[in-house]
Amino acid sequence: MMHRIRHIVLCVALLQIGASEGYAKPPKLATKLYRDSTIFTAKLLKGHPKKAGDTFKVKIHVNVHSPWHVRSSKMVDDYAMVPLKVTMPDSLTKYFEITELNELTEPTVRFDSNFQLLTKANYEPFDLIATVKVKHKLSASVPFYLYVRYQAVNPTQCMPPMTYEVPMTFLGQQPIKLRVADAMKPSQFRLATLNEPE
Repeated sequence: MMHRIRHIVLCVALLQIGASEGYAKPPKLATKLYRDSTIFTAKLLKGHPKKAGDTFKVKIHVNVHSPWHVRSSKMVDDYAMVPLKVTMPDSLTKYFEITELNELTEPTVRFDSNFQLLTKANYEPFDLIATVKVKHKLSASVPFYLYVRYQAVNPTQCMPPMTYEVPMTFLGQQPIKLRVADAMKPSQFRLATLNEPE
């Protein structure tokens, strides 16, 4: 019983810290791995968009390590449980917007007696597909990345919600070098190299 009380107190305290970040200002980006050691990688699927109005897809791999699990993007954000969320950095919102996020696995649904709520979480590595629309053509190659906010939990503790730049540049992963084809003169046309983290 005492173990459960400590778990609740810790989760509530960390959630209050996470909630104070809010969405009105740029998120505070994590720059180190925490105890859960969740690793994110991202790569462009199929090819570069050709013009404004086109969409492209980015695959995000979430490497969850036991005994931790990650709250699913399919959960409702009710401030007691923080679902995974993918957002566009402010510096790229002029050019791109996320139109859809698809979690490719069905999360595990369980009742959390600590919060008296049903939870949806992923206990194994999983993938997300973000569909991104090009709002305006680009005049040059753009280092493309996304923000991923998530919360990791194990049977005894909750980590505070954290936001990473993905690809995780602080781990040496390279941003996706994205180029919209009609932004280039024919004489300069070439496919940009896509650096895909392993």
